[in-house]
Amino acid sequence: MGNPEDYKAGIIRIQKGLTIARNSFLYRLVESLYSRTEGQLGRGNFRVKGDTVDISLPYVDYGYRVSFYGDVIEEIDIIDINTGQRHEPLEHAAIFPANLYVAPKDRLKFVIRDIEDELFAQEEYFTREKKYLEAKRIHERTTFDLEMIRELGYCSGVENYSRFFDGRAQGTRPFCLLDYFPDDYLMIVDESHATLPQVKGMWGGDRARKLNLVNYGFRLPSAIDNRPLNFTEFEGLINQVIYVSATPADYELEQTGGVVVEQIVRPTGLLDPPIEIRPSLNQIDDLMEEVDERIKSGERVLVTTLTKAYGRGVE
Repeated sequence: MGNPEDYKAGIIRIQKGLTIARNSFLYRLVESLYSRTEGQLGRGNFRVKGDTVDISLPYVDYGYRVSFYGDVIEEIDIIDINTGQRHEPLEHAAIFPANLYVAPKDRLKFVIRDIEDELFAQEEYFTREKKYLEAKRIHERTTFDLEMIRELGYCSGVENYSRFFDGRAQGTRPFCLLDYFPDDYLMIVDESHATLPQVKGMWGGDRARKLNLVNYGFRLPSAIDNRPLNFTEFEGLINQVIYVSATPADYELEQTGGVVVEQIVRPTGLLDPPIEIRPSLNQIDDLMEEVDERIKSGERVLVTTLTKAYGRGVE
């Protein structure tokens, strides 16, 4: 994910009665990576009609309509994106960026320059190795992405350039969802005996896939730094944690010092049904009597059977 500070700076907070020029508001939407359209509203688009701005939010199934009276926000409404129908008036609203990778405009030129420098170096490397197809491939792919970034501020697969957008050094870990949490958050790892090994294996699997993309000219080497955390990095972000498992592994037991809380959960609140064991003699007649009793009470019966013949296994 992108830098949480940049993402936070890209949030647009508005309220009824706020004084802001309509054009300034539109400029802020563009800075938060929303695109203007005159046609059908798609996710991450906004449309202007006079003093009314309709915004299609990319993270929910509804949008906002912001109505201006001069330089003052007069109304804020939740609307249906498809019909334009108003559903609910709001006193205030927060408009989150349309993309996780939001780079301030003054930094975008440095991002583009750094990508161009790596592209030049990678093309030279492929040419020296006589990998002309790979050199052409990486040039075309990256040049197209750079054109999109210049025009829109992002491109398809922008996360592969996250090291430049975040201003991180080569090899350093990327930002992730855990960076967006407050310092006192509680993590609950469900089925920890299976989940934690998956976390441990994600880094290696992702790296093997990315190396192939880099070696064949589909991505720049910096794409490798857009990756899952390795397990040491993951441990460094854990604050308070509860491991939930019916069969905890050695790691969880070591981390908790053997302190285990037993939990018995019966979500339905139902009691165990009574079980009767009856002799097999006349069992069919006995069964039919029970079925008749249920039928008289207006109930239904489901009969399941499992027969085991001596020396022959299950029939």
